Amino acid sequence: MSVITLTLSLFCHLMDFKNSMKKLTAITFFLLISISNAQWNFNITTGQEYNDNPFRSPIPEENIISDYGIGFENYNKLFQFGYNGSYFALNNNPERNFYWHQIGLWRNNELNNFGIYIEQRMAKIDYQFLDYNELGGYFNQRFELVDIFSSLHSAYTYTDFPLLTAMNNYTITLGYEGNRGFESTGTSLIVGTKFNYKNYSAENIEIALPTEDEDGFYFYGNAAPTPISHLTSYFRIAQSIFSKTGAAFQFTNRSILGEINSVFLSGDFALWEESEIFDDPIKTEGNSIAFEVTQMIDDFSIKGGYYLNYRSFPSQGSYTDLENFDFNQMRSDKQSIFNLSLIKNSGIEIGDFAQLNLSLDYRYIKNSSNSSWFNYKGNSYSLNLNLVF
Repeated sequence: MSVITLTLSLFCHLMDFKNSMKKLTAITFFLLISISNAQWNFNITTGQEYNDNPFRSPIPEENIISDYGIGFENYNKLFQFGYNGSYFALNNNPERNFYWHQIGLWRNNELNNFGIYIEQRMAKIDYQFLDYNELGGYFNQRFELVDIFSSLHSAYTYTDFPLLTAMNNYTITLGYEGNRGFESTGTSLIVGTKFNYKNYSAENIEIALPTEDEDGFYFYGNAAPTPISHLTSYFRIAQSIFSKTGAAFQFTNRSILGEINSVFLSGDFALWEESEIFDDPIKTEGNSIAFEVTQMIDDFSIKGGYYLNYRSFPSQGSYTDLENFDFNQMRSDKQSIFNLSLIKNSGIEIGDFAQLNLSLDYRYIKNSSNSSWFNYKGNSYSLNLNLVF
């Protein structure tokens, strides 16, 4: 255990954390490292992806994206503790490489689960404006009500952008989900709703027009960003067709409650890991439908899905072309996604000490928008490996 302690201690000193986050991480780790009679799991992951338009741009630029991850979890009678970190490397754009990691403390039992976590993204100097620190916590309660398996969800997150302070915010989430199964027909009905409240720390922001094209990043705001109240509701039906075949359909509605007058970002290089920044789902409204089919073949699962999303962005204007921006015309998108996955259901045993899990994924995405920079399409192919000790 001393090697793990020394490694993480050295890692924390090398990284440029905020002082408060360093203290909280160190205190949490050394409290947990002293727990006796604990079990430890370790894992090493890697993913190799070819993507012909990873930045979701009308001007495609293919890339190979590699991610390399490490993680460990500590299990004991009271709670669990874990760390996960991944380094993302872009073959054609090494200046965009970044490291993401998360450390958490949680507890699971039959009726509820809760936890807290710290998360951080760290990029190279040219893209440090996308870096953030996040502190979050959650609590979920499960219960049965009139043969409906129900759960209540709650969460709180505070996100800090060191170089984009206008984006600093906290979000409160409350939700409910009910699941009713019918064994005689192999049918499950699921309904749920989720309320999000997002508030920004900034009080005064000046509007900034697009700068030079090569900057690739445009930041807009106004003098008084307002809190956002957002409601998501969904209905899902899952049906067993044959003994090893299942299908599901889901309809989702997203609505912004009241007026929205918040800061927003726009750009031509939003990698999928940054979609929460550039296409913040709490700032969108509209409807989505999803169709999914799963087929079991021996020890493998094949899952196909088609997703159709209609989205509007009340806090964004639109690009009338690739250079000119109209503040008065709201951005509106139609997005279609096809996904196909092959998953090995049980891991490949490596001696008596490790297990290898693997999956293959293909995704096609097409986005049609009245904002020129958001008309794009792309294909991605990926192989994911996870070695668990």
